[in-house]
Order: sequence, then C-alpha cells, then structure tokens
Amino acid sequence: MRLTKKLYWINLFIFSLLLAQTKAIASAEVDGVWRGKLEFEDGKGLAIGLNVSDNGKHLNIDSVFQNMRAHVPTSFEVSDTQIKFEDTPIKAKFSGNISGDKLEGVFSQGKDRPLLLNKLSKADLEWMQYEGKYAGELKINANTTLPLVLHVAVVKDGFVAALDSPAQNSYGIPVSSVSVDAKLLTFTSTLLSASFTGNFKGNSYQGTFTQGIALPFSLQKVTAETAKNMFKLPEFGEKGGSVAIVTANDIQSRYLGTHTKDTLYEIGSVTKTFSAYLLAKQVESGKLSLDTKLEVFFPASPAISLQSLATHTSGLARNPAILASVAHPTNPFVNFTVEHLKEDLASISLSGNDYKYSNYGMACLAEALALHNKTSYSELVQKEIFQAMDMSASYVAVSKADMHESLAQGHSATGQKVEAWQFGAMSGAGAIVANLDDMAKYVRQMMAISASSSSLAKTLFAKYLTFSACCGQALGWLIEEDPQGKPFAWHNGMTGGFSSFVGFYLDGSKGVVLLNNQASTVDKEGRELLFQAS
Repeated sequence: MRLTKKLYWINLFIFSLLLAQTKAIASAEVDGVWRGKLEFEDGKGLAIGLNVSDNGKHLNIDSVFQNMRAHVPTSFEVSDTQIKFEDTPIKAKFSGNISGDKLEGVFSQGKDRPLLLNKLSKADLEWMQYEGKYAGELKINANTTLPLVLHVAVVKDGFVAALDSPAQNSYGIPVSSVSVDAKLLTFTSTLLSASFTGNFKGNSYQGTFTQGIALPFSLQKVTAETAKNMFKLPEFGEKGGSVAIVTANDIQSRYLGTHTKDTLYEIGSVTKTFSAYLLAKQVESGKLSLDTKLEVFFPASPAISLQSLATHTSGLARNPAILASVAHPTNPFVNFTVEHLKEDLASISLSGNDYKYSNYGMACLAEALALHNKTSYSELVQKEIFQAMDMSASYVAVSKADMHESLAQGHSATGQKVEAWQFGAMSGAGAIVANLDDMAKYVRQMMAISASSSSLAKTLFAKYLTFSACCGQALGWLIEEDPQGKPFAWHNGMTGGFSSFVGFYLDGSKGVVLLNNQASTVDKEGRELLFQAS
C-alpha cells in the first residue's frame, strides 16, 4: 500500500510537470511578425519587430531603421501568453504579455521603455515589399547636394519612418507620416517643416521635396545591388589627409595627396575633448565643481550638472529641438545662437539621465564655461589651450568670418565638394579647426597628463560611466582597452566634409592623429595604427 501510494504521488508530480511544460509551449497562434515603434523622449523612435515561428521555437529581432535583420537574441521564451528575450551583445531585453494580436510590455536597453507590438495581418504583410531604405541626393544649388536616406518599416495598418541626413550628421529624424505603394511615395516631417511627394518612374520615386522652397528630388530603394554603388565608402586619403604618430620624444608626420604641414582640417567632435579639458582645469583650480549645475549660468535650464554634460549623461538630446527651425541645409549649426540655446533649455523637461551622446550637452558646457570666465568660448580656448600648447594655427569656427585660406576643401562621403561648417553657439561640440602639427601637440599634452599621477589626470580621465569591463566614459574622452588589455583614450569627429580620429595610450607611450577632408570614418585606420607595435 505504501509503495502504491508513493508511485501515485510520483506519477502525479510527473504529470504536473508535463502539464506545466505543455502550457509553456506556444501554439501556432503566436507565430508571425510582430511590429511596433519604440518611442524616445526627443520624439525619435525605432521600428522594432519580432519574428516568431515553429510554435514559438524560433524567434529573431528586426530593427529596420538600424539595418538589423533576423538577429537571434541570446535567450528567449515564448508561450501563448508571454514573450521574453534577452540579448547580451546589444544589452537589451524585453518582456511582454500577449492579448489577442497585441503584445504589450517593457523594452530595456539602458532604460525601461513601454513597447506595444501588434501582430501583422495578411494584408499588412503584403506591404513588406516596400519596407527598407530609400536614398537620394537633394540638389541645393549648382555645386551642392544633400544626401538623404528614408527608412521605412511596416507596422499594423501602415508604415513608420525616419530620415537620415548623413552630411549634416543627423540621424533618426522623426517622420510624422509616410505612405508608399507601387505608384507613389509621400512623407512629412513636422520637426523639419518638410515634405516629399514622388511618383514612381523607372527605378525611383521622382517628385518634389519642400522645406520653405520646393526642390526636385528622387528616392530610390536600396537593394543589395544598388548599395554597392550608393554606399561605397571611400578610402582614407582619397581626397588628401594627414597622419601623425606621437611619442614623448618624437612626432612622425605623413601628408597625403597635395596636403602639407599648413593644411587645416575641421576636427568635428574631437572638439568635445577640448571643452572637457577646460572644465577639468576649472575644477582643479577650484573655480568650479563637477557638481555645479547648469542653471547657475542658464537659470531656466533643467537641474543638470556640468559633469553630466561632459559625460553625455545629462539626458539632453543629441541636438536642440529648436535647431531644426534654424538649421542651414549645408551648414547646419551656423545660425544657432545663445538665445536659441536659452529658449530651448527653458522649454524642455528631462525624464532621466541615461547615456545619450549629445552635441547639445557639450554646447551648453562650453557656453557655461565662457560665461563663468566672462569671455567667449573661442577666446577661452585660444587663451587656455591654443596659446598654452603653442597651437598657433588653430581656431574656433563660430561664424562665416572664421575661415582660413589654408582650410582644405571638404568633401562628402560620395566625393562631392561641400562648404565649410561654422557652429555658432554649438561651437563647444565641434567647431575647432587645426592642422596636423597642432593636433600632435595637443595629443602629446594629453598623453603627458594621462601618464602623470596628478589630480588633473584623475579628474579628466577617470571612468565616470562604465559600459563594460573594458570601456567607459571619461570627461569628453572614451576609455577602452586594446586587444592586449592596454587602456587608451580616443575620440573621433565628423562634419559635412571632414573626419578625424585621435587616440593615445593612458601610459603616455604612443598616440595617433588622423585628419581627413572627407566625411568618411577613419576610426578603423586610427585604431590599427595605434595598436601597431612601435
């Protein structure tokens, strides 16, 4: 009797496990394509899709705007009532509950955000042929074109889209409405006060782009074949450039094309490290604290610290929202004033302090430092950095009057000549112009500081935010480890016609500078040069 009873409970326990397992296995009802849009605070968003098949045994992720297709997450669980996944490489996870054709939950990637996904119907799936990337070049005048890329994703009962303007370093621009079929493509962007209507002719949608004025424009869908020509990256030095290898006792310089030691380049976002250095110097002198709030200088601003501005953790968007209404199409920041900055700061409310790379934040930092020192940002950089480090050729390009004849002709990624950029009140984010010799001097000075045990070194190069075991954010600089585990600092930059890379080992043993008069990344070349044995 005892044995029979024992077997009864064992069998009952096994049956319960099998029943629980059966409940956890999804039916065919969960299979399909689930789509939605992940919304961000600045109005931008990402189209997110989950593709579920074989009764939930297979799941992959689409992020259409980011060209990520059929990405298999690290782990996932699918049942008739719930879908979960976690992915280590992109540091993301999602957990949502299914109710009919709706999957509602929370997507986490640094911050928790609500995400609603809808299962696409058969009619929705028929529109998938129009999903993808559409590219074209807007002709501004006889000498200038502006590349634009429209990302289109299918969602329940329609489409969502985002716009990129690579020449202006603007990505994920919100698109208010979009429609596309075999005959017509239209979209509007309220943020840009812009619209496009094009009829399909030949292999593209040909029509008119309107933003104040109407200009002819066409968009062609990017395929594997057309992408070979449309998005072929140029080689470093194709239009010129220069390279320096820096050590404590030597600087080896090399010039490409017709460039010489006098050739000047826009260094773009490497400027941010100059702004961060100015902050560190002010902190070390006791004139400011990293905890000093921006509202000390701009009373209507949110209560964010100078440290958060220098480490991209203020919560401020990549660019001020008001910039869209004053941006010049080929020189986006030149018309942006301190008054615009004040107006924008007074109109925003921040909901978090997650890491978000921000030109806006660095511009605020630079203008705050200028106000604190009762001068302009360009004059402050001139006195505290250019003069102190003997960078005699360098300047800050604030207005169109700030342009030297030795500045190289800039080129877009496709090789077209583009006009120089000036930055107005956004200067602290990207306005410095320099030659190779001056940048080598700057890097050598940073190397000497980082190799010292000074309090300035600790302030400037400490990891205030850690992304992973190897990588973190210092004031301005990014800190990583090379393949051998040796720590180095780096930053890159890009404007409409230039790109740059600066990197150096924190022990002061070696640094590199790459300057390029074409808007195409030189990060790969810069890292390889830095990692090479001396």
